[in-house]
Amino acid sequence: WKGSFSSNFMGGRKGSAVHKAIWEAQKSALAVHCRPEEMKLEKVCCLDDPGVICHIPWTQLGEGISHRVLRSLSGSFGFRSDVRLFCYGGHESFVPRNIDVVLTKKPGLDEGLAYWRSIGESSPMDRIAYHLFNSNINTKDLSRQQLFNRSTVIGTLYSTSFLGAS
Repeated sequence: WKGSFSSNFMGGRKGSAVHKAIWEAQKSALAVHCRPEEMKLEKVCCLDDPGVICHIPWTQLGEGISHRVLRSLSGSFGFRSDVRLFCYGGHESFVPRNIDVVLTKKPGLDEGLAYWRSIGESSPMDRIAYHLFNSNINTKDLSRQQLFNRSTVIGTLYSTSFLGAS
């Protein structure tokens, strides 16, 4: 952990002190109420009016809080001996380098793989999980046939994941 990770994928054992601390900090952030003019600030902000949806800026309830909590838990002496962390990075990352470019500009399987080879990305199709940024690539607009089209990167990933065939 080098101070940077995605909290979109976090797992732990039941009773994890790390997850409990993050969860408590998230609940606490949502319980702090603000004034209407603060709703535009880049912070988690809820009004006293239950009819108004809380303002939660991009990443602030996840990364914004979990990074801060982990820094606090690690302190200047490191984590307690019973706390173990592992972050998937490099060729194990859930986000092969420039996956956004591949999914939006080079979606064909052959062109995507050629692009990844050209930038030296190792094993882009062999990860144990993927963060596909669905809200950014509009998977909701794809038909089932498109989602499972093995001539595309996304289709190959979906087919492998859901159908179990590589």
